Amino acid sequence: MDVPAGLLLSDRDALRNCKVQHWADGSRTITVCSAAVWKLPGVEARRGAVADKAAALPLDAAEEEYRRSERRGKFAEAGVIPPEECENVKRAVRRARARVRELARANVFSYFVTLTLNGERFSRYDDREIVRRASDWLHNAVRRCGLAYILVPERHKDGAIHFHGFFNDALPVVDSGTVILPGGGKPRKLPPRKRAAAIENGAHVVFNIPMWKDGFTTAIPLYGDYAAAVAYVLKYIGKQQVYNSIVEKIGGRWFYSGGALKEPPTEFFMEDFDAIDAAGIGWAFDVRQTGDRYRVIEIDSRGEVKIYGDKNSGKGEAAFGG
Repeated sequence: MDVPAGLLLSDRDALRNCKVQHWADGSRTITVCSAAVWKLPGVEARRGAVADKAAALPLDAAEEEYRRSERRGKFAEAGVIPPEECENVKRAVRRARARVRELARANVFSYFVTLTLNGERFSRYDDREIVRRASDWLHNAVRRCGLAYILVPERHKDGAIHFHGFFNDALPVVDSGTVILPGGGKPRKLPPRKRAAAIENGAHVVFNIPMWKDGFTTAIPLYGDYAAAVAYVLKYIGKQQVYNSIVEKIGGRWFYSGGALKEPPTEFFMEDFDAIDAAGIGWAFDVRQTGDRYRVIEIDSRGEVKIYGDKNSGKGEAAFGG
């Protein structure tokens, strides 16, 4: 349904209960809800308080509550954190993970990268200094070279911070001299003959990014299960536990992204949720805050429905961004 931007519609006409997102690899995700929760792009409902039920979920509100609590110093001292604030932060983490997954699937990336900073030149434990330096470099790479990226910061066990994520192919790379053997593991440096044989048998070359002069880099061409690579990056969001399930948001943000990143083409429909839910395709979950039920159906680039096994039971709370 194409509508003029800014058009005022009734709640019933402005909202839909089915969202179809199209991903860069030709696959798509169908999300259906028991209630009409998604507002059509470019329209407004006459009653703004219920114009977008999805927006009423305490996800964006959770992010703001987290920041307010930080300003009050609540997360800087060991003590009892109110349970509702713990839940707010957990929801904010889930929202951030869903957003990174969405960006990663909607865009074409070439490398899984790791960026670290030289401890002799920078304080690797000062998140503000590290994020400031990395942000400056990333901004220049976007402007000068057309870099597109998603990065998630991680604090190592010793407290040092580095970044994991995805780059497109905008920056030059050089062979690091190491490879990752079939089956995975850490990069290894092999004698020339063994290296050639390993590559012939499926080993993957690890590259460096010469433009990053502030520390060490690895850039591994993306291969195999892309969804698994995305999941690997997602696990670092909210990984650092502080007090009572409150997690550290390194540098003030859960993740960093930039460049000409595309949003997934998205369509909205009205569908018979009960009929779709009864068919048991995909997997289902309930959102405790609103009482709504969702069902998610993943269709690969060949048009085949992904089978989730136990996830079809529909148990558990929402971890999918909406």
